[in-house]
Amino acid sequence: MRQKTQTRQVYNEELGRYEWKEVETDKYVFDETDKIAIAREYHERRCPASDIVSKYHILHRQKRSHSGLSPSNDKQGVNQNRTAVNKNR
Repeated sequence: MRQKTQTRQVYNEELGRYEWKEVETDKYVFDETDKIAIAREYHERRCPASDIVSKYHILHRQKRSHSGLSPSNDKQGVNQNRTAVNKNR
């Protein structure tokens, strides 16, 4: 698990000017090994999912992608439904 960073302009009081600085965000990146370890811990401990979510800072978007529904697939389904509704009008 790696914490994401973002480059932002921050005011440096000592120099009296703005500087570009790498700042950590509240988002995390999980590789395949991390995902497997988290799933294993969830199954072995038999703890509530909310414990795992809070421990690993998992966001709603990240949980949704693990269910097999990627955001791109979901958008395609929505667009197909809109097309079907428009054809019926």
